[in-house]
Amino acid sequence: NRLRFNGVKIALNTGYNRTLQRDIINHLQMADYIDDFISSEDVKMGRRYVMVLKTDGSIWSCGDGTSGKLGHGDTIALNTLTQIGTDTDWYSIHIGYESSFATKMNGDLYGWGENGKYELMLSGDTTDKLVPTLIDNSGDRYRDVVGGVDFTIVVK
Repeated sequence: NRLRFNGVKIALNTGYNRTLQRDIINHLQMADYIDDFISSEDVKMGRRYVMVLKTDGSIWSCGDGTSGKLGHGDTIALNTLTQIGTDTDWYSIHIGYESSFATKMNGDLYGWGENGKYELMLSGDTTDKLVPTLIDNSGDRYRDVVGGVDFTIVVK
């Protein structure tokens, strides 16, 4: 789906209709920051939050910070896009229900956010992660990571 704000086209990867997508963008007060999307590689929308992979390899997020899903080290809500860490070697981003995932150029898979039911696939660890946390460094490329309420599916 494509949206148009002030003449700028943005690709949003959601199944929502155009009206709902506009409402979400406006609710998150992102319309004023729409220029941040001009150089984006990918945009994902999750449960009350947005994550953006920019063409420079950085990742950004804003919205509801529940469970640390924004990746900024806390659970605070943000209404402006804010860079997650300082790394610029991110390759892809993926959204779960209350968890976020990203892969690096070398294939490493990272996750953060809700982990009470092993959503982040960390063996023996059910604590929420507030920053990107290494899940797999086997070097395998992940084609997709899909999360829902209390589950995560990965496709290599």
